[in-house]
Amino acid sequence: MAFVFLFKCANEETSLNFTPLLEQMACHLQARFYSVYKDNMASFYLQASAETTLEFAQKLSEILPFSLDFSFLSLKEITEPLDENLFQTISLSKPLFMNAKEHQDFLDKNSSLYANALGFVKNTAFKGAIIHSPKELIDCLTQLKEALKTQDFIPIHTSRGALSLSLKNPSPSVIFSDLSSVLSCTKLPLEDAKYLASLEKPCVKASLKSVFKDTFKNDEIIAQLPFDPILNLLCRILQDEGIEFVFTHANNSQEALLHYETLFKTPKRLITPTKKFVLENNLSTLAFKDELEFLKETPHSIVLYLSFKHPTRLLLHANGSLKTLLSVSFDFNQSFNLLKQDEKASRMLKNYETKFPNFYARILELSNYNLGGANLLDFFQILGFVLGYSEDFCTQSVISLAKECLRPKGPRIDYKILKDDSFKMALNFSKVMHSAMSFRLAGVENEILSLGILDSLAEFLGNFIWDNAQNFSVQEVTIAGDFFGEKVFLDLFVQYFPKTLTLKTHAFLDYE
Repeated sequence: MAFVFLFKCANEETSLNFTPLLEQMACHLQARFYSVYKDNMASFYLQASAETTLEFAQKLSEILPFSLDFSFLSLKEITEPLDENLFQTISLSKPLFMNAKEHQDFLDKNSSLYANALGFVKNTAFKGAIIHSPKELIDCLTQLKEALKTQDFIPIHTSRGALSLSLKNPSPSVIFSDLSSVLSCTKLPLEDAKYLASLEKPCVKASLKSVFKDTFKNDEIIAQLPFDPILNLLCRILQDEGIEFVFTHANNSQEALLHYETLFKTPKRLITPTKKFVLENNLSTLAFKDELEFLKETPHSIVLYLSFKHPTRLLLHANGSLKTLLSVSFDFNQSFNLLKQDEKASRMLKNYETKFPNFYARILELSNYNLGGANLLDFFQILGFVLGYSEDFCTQSVISLAKECLRPKGPRIDYKILKDDSFKMALNFSKVMHSAMSFRLAGVENEILSLGILDSLAEFLGNFIWDNAQNFSVQEVTIAGDFFGEKVFLDLFVQYFPKTLTLKTHAFLDYE
């Protein structure tokens, strides 16, 4: 009998990383096997009885690490004849990383394999002297723990290169000992935090609970779990003394106290998990003339680009060219003048001046400058200043406050479209200002109003995308820009995204 196990994988390299683990299991069960990779799918064929195949599947569930890039899809019996010459009985390659059971034993003080890296870690040295045994490793990591308690920085060389660890000097980059520590200190829900425990050990941007902001000297951190066996063991040893996390800093010059190499290296990855998918926050290091050049490789689709650094774009990519669907250029003075000319809006301005004279003075001050641009997020900075959320118009206060909101929705802000001088569609920024300032006057809490500004934007974009997808017979939408890396907005955008359309991500989230 023959069976095929199907796995979804990110690329062929991922398939090659995982196949030795499958082959090793098949050899252990004395089954014949072969594997094939095609189009992000790895097929692992097993020639064995139904009982042996069931045992293989059971073992697989026990030892296959949870992975972002490799996941089990299905198992089915093969009824058509297969080429017998393809099957093999010996695995020609060894696994590059510990399986889930081996990793568990490596960290378990009661296991005979405690601190035994099984050859997956090599050239381990402490203070320049090679470590030869698990006992020596434990002794050296215990010394490192004591050094961390007394010294400001401890330089080490890990599977991701050189870095400095510190218990005394806070940094936005934090390694937690385990998932429960992450959940205790941050607002990350379990369904997002679980990705930190995947084989790839990515980083996730996480808002801190209020009680921990002073400890971390930040409102937000980049959280991760130990990304190789040695770091994991060190964190367990720290945990024995009630130390649940360690700060990491760049280290380019100091000689490493601890140095080691691993067979399997995971690159640093920043991700933003959402309900439907995991967004990779990968930036292109190539130089682009502008955002249009960056976006020209997108497929036939509606393209939405929201970046902190570059102009906002809502485009249609068709017939090899990019066409603007909505202009988001704004002129602050023009928006302010439109408010003064409108009867209802001018009454609101008078009330705003009476209730918030200092904030109104800010509007008058801003009108002395020719503020404007084509980046929606620049407008949000100005809006936050006008609403009194920040002391300057160069701070993203609206986004920061929205992250603090405990409610799922905020008030509905008016995002309306108008025809500009050349009869093209443009976003009406004075309407956004009018409704936001009105809710501020009504006493809506800062966090709730800020969430409303983002929530209403996401709903507006969802409706706009749907209308244009119908008009231009488009089935796909491509998103790009580092604003999508902000979970508070990504979740809202996915919530309002039209269910019948396909959401795609650009090869790179953004560029420098």
